[in-house]
Amino acid sequence: MINPIRDKGKLAGCFGSYGWTGETKDILIANFTTLKLNYFGEALFIKFKPQEKDFENYIHYGKAFGNTFIGKINSKVS
Repeated sequence: MINPIRDKGKLAGCFGSYGWTGETKDILIANFTTLKLNYFGEALFIKFKPQEKDFENYIHYGKAFGNTFIGKINSKVS
């Protein structure tokens, strides 16, 4: 369970595929804001079944998220 007091400022992001309305992205972003999480970049969502190029975008997003996460950890350790 995410706690807005304990987890305030932690990095959060979202990606995936969706079916009909695509409203999940907006709901997640609103929840991240309510929970005072540090939202990473733009959400990456693909409608219906992802294609090969979409997987490349997911990999890029994941690497960027990971590098940002590692940077935040390293800055706390230093």
